[in-house]
Amino acid sequence: MKRKGRIIFMYITNATLILPNKVQEHSYLRIENGKIAEYGFMSELQTNENCVSLNQQFVFPGFIDEHIHGTDGVDVMDGTPEALHEISVALIREGVTSFLATTMTEKPEIIEQALKNIAYYQESTEECTGAELLGAHLEGPFISCVKSGGQDSTNIQKPTIEKIKDYQKIAGNKIKLVTYAPEETTTAFTKYIYQQGIVPSAGHSNASYQTIVKHLPYGLSNVTHIFNAMSPITHRDPGLAFASLYRNELTVEIICDGHHVDKNVIDFIYNVKGANLITLVSDSMRAKNCPDGHYLHGGQIAEKKDGCVLLPNGTICGSVLKISRAAQLFKKYTNCSLLEIAKVTSGTPAKKLAVYDRKGSIELGKDADLVVLDNTLSVKMTLAKGHILYTEKKAISD
Repeated sequence: MKRKGRIIFMYITNATLILPNKVQEHSYLRIENGKIAEYGFMSELQTNENCVSLNQQFVFPGFIDEHIHGTDGVDVMDGTPEALHEISVALIREGVTSFLATTMTEKPEIIEQALKNIAYYQESTEECTGAELLGAHLEGPFISCVKSGGQDSTNIQKPTIEKIKDYQKIAGNKIKLVTYAPEETTTAFTKYIYQQGIVPSAGHSNASYQTIVKHLPYGLSNVTHIFNAMSPITHRDPGLAFASLYRNELTVEIICDGHHVDKNVIDFIYNVKGANLITLVSDSMRAKNCPDGHYLHGGQIAEKKDGCVLLPNGTICGSVLKISRAAQLFKKYTNCSLLEIAKVTSGTPAKKLAVYDRKGSIELGKDADLVVLDNTLSVKMTLAKGHILYTEKKAISD
């Protein structure tokens, strides 16, 4: 970037922009002071100063991962600023520019330390060195013993307003999304967290369809990793999985890694819900970008082998998925459009988390959080607030 007076600016040129409603080829984009200031066709560009040419590669809005536990040997539950910094920096390489640090069911003091650390890190981090921490996703301890999945059931707690008040106070009001089992609480709990600006998300739940319907008017609006750790679809007792598909009040997370959900089921979800109601998440843990072996995850030892993470009893326990890979697989499984890829990786989660005014799409005045992909949807460059934080060799030309 270059300075002109107090303005810090640069141009992305010879790009294919993935805009909210169209794909615009042969384009440029101007960044000023970390914001998207202007874009148009190359034929309209009046300067060649401080330009980065992309050779017609795709420019997407930066990815948002609302459900990530860890990567590169570290985890949110480590409860240290160093762990969150490592996660933030590593995510840039996969095109993620914003994320929610996601907790797990653990001893109360470990959850509390993780939440304190999230608040401290978000408030103290000013320099743009990695993906922006948007807050906390509290996944556990308010889950079902019957559907604990890869989480430690011995530390599960009943969801109560008093407990979420305590956790939110400890977190400095940084909790943005809560995964919980609606059948274990009342609609008053759902109403309370919704009124606090927290996204209520049903997950790790054995709820009946009727229970989910009761919570919808009180703000229940999201489903954590659809089809995983939830009551299944049956023709006489439709559960959370059915409600996830049938009710348009609900957006759904998908772990699109080829292990958690069959590719044909992913195509089915896409055809039923559409991109506006789907968010791709990684649910990744500390073994991502690490060799196969045994790793600590939520107080339990899990084994990473052949791209999958399992507990000793064979239960899937998180993932090693990159959002960039999830985008590739989702495109392959569904044959969706590039505009829809932008929605499921950025636009939908940005709207859900109430940050669409500054993230989630390429529009004037928004943060210049951008990811450059080639025609295979591989990451070539990532920009966070206008700073080029990652480039693959030979990805650009000056």
